[in-house]
Amino acid sequence: MPGRGADAMGWSVSERNPARQMIDQTLRTLRSLDIDYDWEALLPFAELAERTARHDLDRLERVTDPLEKAEHAVFLTFLLEPALMALRRLAQENESTARHVGDDDAPARPGTGTLP
Repeated sequence: MPGRGADAMGWSVSERNPARQMIDQTLRTLRSLDIDYDWEALLPFAELAERTARHDLDRLERVTDPLEKAEHAVFLTFLLEPALMALRRLAQENESTARHVGDDDAPARPGTGTLP
């Protein structure tokens, strides 16, 4: 099973890439908890990740100095990651609120004029 998602996406990545191993381990852990999640379920996330990577590299192309480009790559890869995860959590809250507006225990959606 390792790498099926990367293969399905047509990505050219190393078989030894630690990210592949992390995904495989996560999927094994989910299966051990009887949660039905596999590479196919990850493909929509892979498509978003591909768009994000394209955006990252498009921004890096603007930098001409090799050292500065390397610094920016590190910044984008490691320092921006927590903000990207925070954006996901905000989007999940927004989506959950949108789906559950009107539920007695759901907070009012901003701008709806409805009080909780």
